[in-house]
Amino acid sequence: MGEFFRGWKRKNGCLALVLACVSMSLLMRGETYHDTLSIPCGANTKAELSSVHGYLLFDSETTEEKAFWNSLTWRSLFCCDRSMYLFYLDKSVGWRFQCFAIGIYKQEGHYKLDRRIAFVRRTVFVSYWSIVVPLTLISAWLLLSKPRPHDSQSPRQPHPETAE
Repeated sequence: MGEFFRGWKRKNGCLALVLACVSMSLLMRGETYHDTLSIPCGANTKAELSSVHGYLLFDSETTEEKAFWNSLTWRSLFCCDRSMYLFYLDKSVGWRFQCFAIGIYKQEGHYKLDRRIAFVRRTVFVSYWSIVVPLTLISAWLLLSKPRPHDSQSPRQPHPETAE
């Protein structure tokens, strides 16, 4: 068994397969839960990494005044209403770039708390399928391809007659 894992190809193939399995499990969890990690990045900016309905979203949000978030937070919400999260598939959103399973958009609006606070949100979303499929193909190639034979000869020495 140890012979199987000699060389970088098999080790990297196993790593790619593990990453593909983790991505697939996040895709399955994202069908019923909306998980978000919020990271404050200054007085009025935060970054978020979210997993929802088969998509991985990277958000950056800036408000016009000191924000109401100030610590690293993790939220996990049960979400059964899929329609409230399908805005990233809507063609009417102000898209900067959209191609198959990857998109970038910018959203501007106001929070309606005790007063209106303007915000700008930039989002990049990536479908988990665009992560899982390439990782699976790469791992299959790395694991199933035949390893190169080891060159057991020592490096060639220059022939004494030709050496000057």
